[in-house]
Amino acid sequence: MYIVSRASVAVAVLALAASSVSASIISTSGQASLIARPADAQLGSLTDNSTAFAWNEAQGVTIGSAVTIDAFAPGQYTSALSFSVGSIPAGSVLSSHLVHFDTVGGAAHTADGSITLDGIIVGVIAWNRPGAEHLNASDSAFGLGTLFSVGVNRRGVFDVGDGTPGNEDFFSISADRHTLSFHLEVSSPFDQVRVLTMVPAPSAVALLGMVGLVGLRRRVR
Repeated sequence: MYIVSRASVAVAVLALAASSVSASIISTSGQASLIARPADAQLGSLTDNSTAFAWNEAQGVTIGSAVTIDAFAPGQYTSALSFSVGSIPAGSVLSSHLVHFDTVGGAAHTADGSITLDGIIVGVIAWNRPGAEHLNASDSAFGLGTLFSVGVNRRGVFDVGDGTPGNEDFFSISADRHTLSFHLEVSSPFDQVRVLTMVPAPSAVALLGMVGLVGLRRRVR
C-alpha cells in the first residue's frame, strides 16, 4: 500500500543538518481556525460542523527515537497510495502542529482550509490504521498533555476501508514547504493531521536542494 521514495532521504538530510528552535502557525485560511492548545482532543470533545481547529503542539522537542511520517514532498496526497512513508531520525529537534476536524454528533460535514507555518514542513503524519498507527505512535512525543482518543484506528485521513480509494480527504504541501492545505470529510470518527516543522540553518536548505536535484536527475535517466 505504501510507496517509499527519496523524500525520506531528504528528510534525514534536513533533520541532521538543521539548527532548530521553534516554529508556529502564523496564519490560517478557509475553514481553519487557530486556537490555543486544548486539554482534550478526544473524539466528541472539540466539535464544530464547519471549522477545522489547528494549534501548535510541542516546540523544539528533541526526539528520542525515529518518528514515522506519511508525507514530506510538496504536492497533493489523495489516498494512502500517494503516501511516501519515511522517518525522521532520533536526535532531530522538531516542532509539531495539529489539524483537528470533529463534527457535532458525528454528522457528515466537510472542511476546506490551510495553515501556514514559519518553519519548514519536514513531515506530515496523517495515517492511523491497524499495523500503521502513526498518529498514535507520535502522541507521546508531541501531544504535550492533550488527551487523544486511544484505539480509534480511523482518526487520521483516508479512513474509508483501507484508505486506497481517493477523494474523501486530501491534503497538499506547498512548494516552499510552509503551507499545508486540506479538504476533510468526516462523519464518525474524526480527522486529525499532525504537521512537523523545523527552522533549518541555511546549510540545511542547501543540502535539501542538492538532494532534490540528485533525485530529479536519476528519474530523468
